Amino acid sequence: MFRVIIRNAVSNWVGYLVQAALALLLTPFVLGTLGAAQYGVWALIIGLTGYYGLLDLGIRAGLTQYMTRHLANRDFAQLNRTASTGVVALAGCGGFILITSLGLAIAAPRLFHLPLGSEQEVGWALAINGCAIALQFPLFPYSAVFAATQRFDIANLIGITTRVATALATFYTLSADHGLIGLSVVVAGGNVLDYALRWLVAYSILPELRVAPRLANLKSCWEFLHFGLWNVVIGGSNRLLLYSGAILIGLLLPAAAIAPYAVASSLINYFTELFVPLGAVFFPMATELDAQNQVEGLRSLYLFGAKMLVLLAAPLALLAGFWAEDFFRLWLGSAADSDMPSACANLFHLLLIGAVLNSSQRVSYQILLATRRLKLLAVLFACEALVATTLALCMIPWLGVYGAAVGSVLPALVFQGIVHPAVVNRLVQVPWRHYLVTVWLRSLLVTALLTVVLMIIRLAPVSTWSHLLIQGAAGGAAALTLMALVGLSREQRRRFLFGPLKRRLWRPQPGEGNEPRPQSQRTARSAVRVG
Repeated sequence: MFRVIIRNAVSNWVGYLVQAALALLLTPFVLGTLGAAQYGVWALIIGLTGYYGLLDLGIRAGLTQYMTRHLANRDFAQLNRTASTGVVALAGCGGFILITSLGLAIAAPRLFHLPLGSEQEVGWALAINGCAIALQFPLFPYSAVFAATQRFDIANLIGITTRVATALATFYTLSADHGLIGLSVVVAGGNVLDYALRWLVAYSILPELRVAPRLANLKSCWEFLHFGLWNVVIGGSNRLLLYSGAILIGLLLPAAAIAPYAVASSLINYFTELFVPLGAVFFPMATELDAQNQVEGLRSLYLFGAKMLVLLAAPLALLAGFWAEDFFRLWLGSAADSDMPSACANLFHLLLIGAVLNSSQRVSYQILLATRRLKLLAVLFACEALVATTLALCMIPWLGVYGAAVGSVLPALVFQGIVHPAVVNRLVQVPWRHYLVTVWLRSLLVTALLTVVLMIIRLAPVSTWSHLLIQGAAGGAAALTLMALVGLSREQRRRFLFGPLKRRLWRPQPGEGNEPRPQSQRTARSAVRVG
């Protein structure tokens, strides 16, 4: 089991790193080829079509859950009925998406401030992307097979292959000056190819799979609909937080204004995604502790996990913020006008505040899920998304593109900084003062000391990538040192640094160190008592 977990975790990280690397390589090229206005339009198209995922009504989340459950019970008859029902139901959702995308393609020129002469091109791009998503929907049950069989490594291999192929095709298409329509065909084709390959490979890794419309039934459909509806609220809220900024800017400002916000927010998304797998590893243990009614163990797990995430997120955000303008200037180069690197850096600095708070609450989300508070989590996300959208709508006419960032950060300060921890603190019986001292005090001290060190390191001007890498490496080394010496307690240093180092350097001889540990040291409570 441990080997499978390591294999899946490593493959997920590799897939994430490949995706991030391709985005970093392609963004300046796409921006320089399309120009700021057309790049803003492309970000708007991605934002609009990103909402299509909500039209599955939670079917995909429930489908993955129940296919995994039926496979674990070796109930292949029920698994095939569930998969077949999913294909039929999602085909219906795909048909609705097709109609919606065609309507949006017609309405878009009247809703958004598009560049003159691009209305027809934008309509075609929306229609192409919408048709591709409509085709992907009925193929999703085959993708769920990879999660049910724990073959994330094969799924990531397919994803990496199609992403690299799409990146190469994007370079060729834009070099040949095929514009937004060509880019839409490439991206849509790459996504459909990805799902088609999963469809073919699914039968190899699960030979018992049989999908046929005659196996579909309403009972299976109701099962995964009931499970997935609150996931729709959470997913919709996350999409609203993710895409609403670019869409509102497109509604209220010229399309060119979307470009710096889209560039900055894309890097913020990669920052927050770094902490998603770190937070997810706490879910199984939190579920076990909740099932055993071990409130003390759940409390220790929560405080430890939140502290570790803050200790990682705050210094990393500080490093990113210090060299943001230098990075954007070198990264975008001649692809952007002279003002864009500065605008991207300013937006990035604002959005980083919300990103750190969001990352710090990854364990809180897992605690709420593990204790079956899915409805409460959905309500919290929905309230934050609605407040953020309303604020952005009010502030963009006043502050321009920065209004979208401010509208995102202020709700994050309230919900991620106060409301989420207050809810979980009450759930696991942690006083506010104890939470602030345990989770934030050492991390803030590390951040303050690191700020002084980084100001000294950055006294030398940055003019090349090599200068940026050298200064970044020096800052990273300083951050790691301060995190170890100041951020961790003495007990945590002994357990997580010196203990593993000692075991690696000194291996006991045969017959030594093999005494059984006392039973008290193997309890769930001691497993999570981390100082």
